[in-house]
Order: sequence, then C-alpha cells, then structure tokens
Amino acid sequence: DLKALAAGKSITFVHGGTDEQLLQAYREATCIVLPSVYDDLYGGHTDVPELLGQTLLEGMACGAPGVCTNVASLPEVVDDGVTGLVVAPNDTALRDALVRIDADPAAAAAMGAAARRSVIDRFSWPVVVDRCLRHYGLRTEAGRAGETPQAAEHPHD
Repeated sequence: DLKALAAGKSITFVHGGTDEQLLQAYREATCIVLPSVYDDLYGGHTDVPELLGQTLLEGMACGAPGVCTNVASLPEVVDDGVTGLVVAPNDTALRDALVRIDADPAAAAAMGAAARRSVIDRFSWPVVVDRCLRHYGLRTEAGRAGETPQAAEHPHD
C-alpha cells in the first residue's frame, strides 16, 4: 500500500540497511515521524498502538526533532514545542507540523538539540537502569556512588 501511495513522489524505501546507514539517515533527517493511530484507514482498531516509540527515541538521540501523534505513550517521549511536535491522530495536523518544521530550520535544530538532551537525560541505558533499580529499592535517588543520572550519559556522546 505504501508503495502505491508513494507512486510519483520523491520517496525511497530502504530495506536491509546497516546500523551505520540507519544512524546516518537519522542524523540527516529533518525530523523523525511516528504517526501512530488507534483507528487505521482500513477500519481496524487497537487500544495499544505503541508501547514507547523506540523509533522516536533513536531519531531524537541523533538530534532530529520528533513529530508524533497524541497516542498512547508518545507524548511522554516528545515534549510538544520543545523536543518536537505532538499532533492529533488521523488529522491534517501532521502535514502542518511537517511544514512547520521544514519552514523553520533554526527552530527545528533547537528542537533537535533539545530532543537529544532529553533522550540522554531520560532514556539512556544507565539512566533507565538506575530508575528501575530505584523503583525496586536497590538504588538511591543519587544513583551510583556520587553519580547523578544526568552524568551517566551514553558512552558514545
């Protein structure tokens, strides 16, 4: 269906890309988009279309602002107007958000930088592990001996 909808448009589908190619694509992207819906165009419905939005996290970690729908947990990943834009599902607001990002590269770059910081501060593995351990009572709020969660950034930063 996507190939039929893309006919005549400047769209390329890449299959089997390497991790390096994926990283490069994220880094070059104007934004990362996850337009999840509860009700699809075929009449299907799901109560849980997304658990977290790993695609958003990956793209945002590479400095792309996130654009997502106000569905499930996605608004917990994208802070509307700060790290990207959150729009209504099944609506032309998605197109408007993409136009807005494309029309203002400086704002998009600022959102992308904020998105990267947000992912590092909230979703990097050391931070997630510390948060889980705290919830189980195995770690204090300060994290590892003298280390704050913000200091436990991804080793490739």
